[in-house]
Amino acid sequence: MAKYTELFAEYLDNGGALPSASFALIDGFEDLFKERFCGCEIGFETEALFAIKLNLKAQLVMPVYADRLAIVAAQMLGVKQSPAKVRYEVREYGQRHSENSTDGTNTDLPYDATTATPSSTSHMDGDATNDAYTDNMTFTDELSIDERLRLIDALNKKAFVLVSQCLEEFSTLFMGIY
Repeated sequence: MAKYTELFAEYLDNGGALPSASFALIDGFEDLFKERFCGCEIGFETEALFAIKLNLKAQLVMPVYADRLAIVAAQMLGVKQSPAKVRYEVREYGQRHSENSTDGTNTDLPYDATTATPSSTSHMDGDATNDAYTDNMTFTDELSIDERLRLIDALNKKAFVLVSQCLEEFSTLFMGIY
């Protein structure tokens, strides 16, 4: 260790404070921060400068990660409270045609059957409708225990990664090891 350095643990022992308001956004983050960086050397010449930079970094970083963790927590609560998955299926059918069923000729025959000419003839054109239509269906399936456990494990892993990334955001405030 260099001659004029100070460990983070020494900074705390000398009365240095953590940005508790920002760290409170994530439960238990203050203790994790102390445990992670207690043996690291602060990366600034004075404790006052370190405190300013620590507060700045906490104000910038903590709300972002708190929001991300809140999303994961909401998903976790959803898996625990309603163990069902909902699928939506849209079926689109092509064009529907009516086989020109209205095509035809109507002929009124004369009263006198000896002449071959009808008294009136009418013609109707067919009407082929080209309607495309869809069916929207919703299916609710019960999650199996294995699916629920896999989801909970994946969400816990995501929360762990987010907290680890948040802690790493603060590593620039400490001296690197070369």
